[in-house]
Amino acid sequence: MHKSLTPAPSPIFIGGHVSVAGGLHKSIERGEHEEFNVIQVFVTSPRSFRITQYTEEQVDHFIELKRNSSIQKVFLHAIYLVNLASENADLREKSIESLVHYLEMGERIGAEGTIVHVGNKSGEQSFEVVFRSVEEVLKRTEKSAPNQKFIVEGMASPKRIGGTLQDLVAFSQHFSGERVTFCLDTQHMYAAGVDVADSIAVQGFMDTFDAEIGLGRLSAFHVNDSKTALGSYHDRHENIGQGAIGMEGFCNFFMVPSLRMVPLILETPGFGSDGPDKQNKDLLLQAITSGKCR
Repeated sequence: MHKSLTPAPSPIFIGGHVSVAGGLHKSIERGEHEEFNVIQVFVTSPRSFRITQYTEEQVDHFIELKRNSSIQKVFLHAIYLVNLASENADLREKSIESLVHYLEMGERIGAEGTIVHVGNKSGEQSFEVVFRSVEEVLKRTEKSAPNQKFIVEGMASPKRIGGTLQDLVAFSQHFSGERVTFCLDTQHMYAAGVDVADSIAVQGFMDTFDAEIGLGRLSAFHVNDSKTALGSYHDRHENIGQGAIGMEGFCNFFMVPSLRMVPLILETPGFGSDGPDKQNKDLLLQAITSGKCR
């Protein structure tokens, strides 16, 4: 492992994915309970195209609670069924409608944007199809959600769009505006073959990202340990320090100063199997601030 870089101050925003079970406002309460200052939520079932409608009263209650809480940033995560590259026109349209709903909900509650797994590679026309689909989402929300970002997530496998840095570069070149940005994930990067436990490897990756895309278009970082080995191509999250990346690996990862300025969002299983928790957050902060990288 390398430690040739100088650590920067602790991150400004650190939190995790929380549930909205019991009401949208419950996500604020759960985030505060875990001592988060940034949260990520689904605003519908993640495994259904069914749209969940929220009343103005529910939205106002969420906004009021957030205003008086420690939560400073909110991100939405698109449902898992989205596939904007599908050759099935009906599936593409359902995916577009779901994302339009998410961006409009994000506008209503003051979120930063929606993080999206954009789809699977299914042929030479995959990027052409997905670009048209994203353009349609942006067009339909140009007036109803002008402040919302469509955040493309980097994936764990080259079979998924976003599974390589070149995929993300292609997106950035096609969409030059401020509405299309990016989210990276430590576990996805590791599974895709980027050794996030090596600060020099990470610095090289981020230098290329900055040169080709720009760090200003990196809206968030998902921070997860990995159940699987480097280059496995499998998307399997683990609690911080309990997987193949490990505490030393995260310490090395955050030797790259620019990474600490981006909101850090945990998507770990949780030590009580209830999702991201204070214990994961504290372990992550320990790895970031200890400086005890070998």
